[in-house]
Amino acid sequence: MSRRIHRIGDSNDGGGVITTNPTATDVFVEGAEICIEGAIGTGHPPCPIVPVHCGGAWQTVSSGTNVFAKGIRVIAESDIDTCGHVRIGGALNTTMA
Repeated sequence: MSRRIHRIGDSNDGGGVITTNPTATDVFVEGAEICIEGAIGTGHPPCPIVPVHCGGAWQTVSSGTNVFAKGIRVIAESDIDTCGHVRIGGALNTTMA
């Protein structure tokens, strides 16, 4: 099953948008920097009731892909963030296994 690569600006199923990677990757897909494990993003429901969903409190986590940028795993569709929300969508024309 191929999964779409996630980039800065892509969201999870709770509406949390990736804003910042832990380090610059210098790798761009369809005009946006790819997302790597440990990226943070915007707040989304049920923030502030459940603080882990607030901006900067959650991080992206890879499901164990073998695709890396600067030695860090790349994030893709269906990966689950530390807040429990699932990565949806992503790059339209760039996928990985």
